[in-house]
Formats: sequence, structure tokens, C-alpha cells
Amino acid sequence: MRSRSGLLLNLEETALVLGIGRSTIYRAVRDGQVPFPVHRIGGTWYVPKRALQRFLDGEDPEGPEPGSDET
Repeated sequence: MRSRSGLLLNLEETALVLGIGRSTIYRAVRDGQVPFPVHRIGGTWYVPKRALQRFLDGEDPEGPEPGSDET
């Protein structure tokens, strides 16, 4: 399954990146246990690619955008 936007991953794609199962990511979202933002658009859950990459890099997933004055 492919996301409609190059900026977002659906939960199945997110699970593949994280190396976890589909049911595990859905359960974590349901329980509020994901350490990055998750957004529901229509009937589908999405994760911003940039936030997921920040999480994987050990950074704050909701940190400042590149080029901002925040440190």
C-alpha cells in the first residue's frame, strides 16, 4: 500500500520501517504510546516522514523545522 503524499507514511508503512507488526502499531496508536505525531485523515492514520526520521535519529520527533531559529 502506498501513501498519497511523499510527506506521510500510513501505519502499515510505518510498521515496516520500525520492524514491527501492523497490529502492534495500531495498538500503540490506540493506547497513545507512540513517541511521534500521528494524524487521522479520513479513515486512515498517517505519520509525518520527517517526525519518524527524527525519532529514529534519536531527536525530538516534534522538534523545530530545519532552517528555523530554534535550537
